[in-house]
Amino acid sequence: MNRAFVLLISIAGFAATAAASPQANYPTRPIRWIVPFPAGSLLDIRSRFVAQHLTDALKQQVVVDDRPGAGGIIGTQLAANAPADGYTVALGTITTLVINPVLYPKLPYDPARDFTPVMLMVSGPLVVVVNPALPVNSIADLVALARAKPGELTYASIGNGSAQHITMELFKHLSNTDFRHIPYKETASAIGDLLSGRLNVMFESQPAIEQHIKSGRLKALAVTEKKRSLGLPNVPTLNEAGIHDYEFSGWNGMITPAGTPPGIMTRLHDAVAHVLALPETAENFAMTGSRPGGGTSRDFAEFIRAEREKWGRVVKAAKIHID
Repeated sequence: MNRAFVLLISIAGFAATAAASPQANYPTRPIRWIVPFPAGSLLDIRSRFVAQHLTDALKQQVVVDDRPGAGGIIGTQLAANAPADGYTVALGTITTLVINPVLYPKLPYDPARDFTPVMLMVSGPLVVVVNPALPVNSIADLVALARAKPGELTYASIGNGSAQHITMELFKHLSNTDFRHIPYKETASAIGDLLSGRLNVMFESQPAIEQHIKSGRLKALAVTEKKRSLGLPNVPTLNEAGIHDYEFSGWNGMITPAGTPPGIMTRLHDAVAHVLALPETAENFAMTGSRPGGGTSRDFAEFIRAEREKWGRVVKAAKIHID
């Protein structure tokens, strides 16, 4: 057998192997996207919007699978235990990747060990809202009332360790006030009690409460980022309102189980980047007071590490703990 023939056979064999590679053909079946929060939540709605466009970009259906519970722990653990083959991805958030590891001494998953970040998708502020019956018109008024009635004013969250919980605990620390924490299982019930007056204050995402702000059923006092929200330009930031050094951005992005092949990671990253660059994505996110993310997978990994260090210092200084 001559050498040229052997070389041709080798090249053909290599080409066939490459063509059969799971990375080269990915995806060949639907992709499950685990969202560790309730159906109908902002995170669920936003994930479904992105999943619809990812389906077009990847030419395979991306199916959102809501797995709520325990502040995102249940769904995130499920994702950590999934095969690292690109057919299970998850929504990683500041709660699941940063706050939970800081607050809980033992978690059934390790964000740094069990996941590989794909891309930061979106970030945006929370809004400080109160029931209009509460006699306050500003953050200064709220602080004064809370100091006059320590422990009497109540605030809601969707559970211990949630973004609503830790942002209010930081506010308490920086303003030297005390509010009583009332955790809920889901946002709608908390907002319902805030609207009825059974609760006093809440830190909540803009789309969840914007209609109530515009109707006058809730009063917006501030936003948590250092820049004002495009959707609420007349609402000051907490820094502008006198709570110096306050900054919180709610963010989320796509993650995969650790060990997902590099070729598949690249395919997912490029597909997400394509969706984030669409004009309709910027428009959709802007309606919720949020901005599209971006960057490389390494950028997202470094961002998560920096956020964990930052909020670790905050938790320690504020002596935040799980009730």
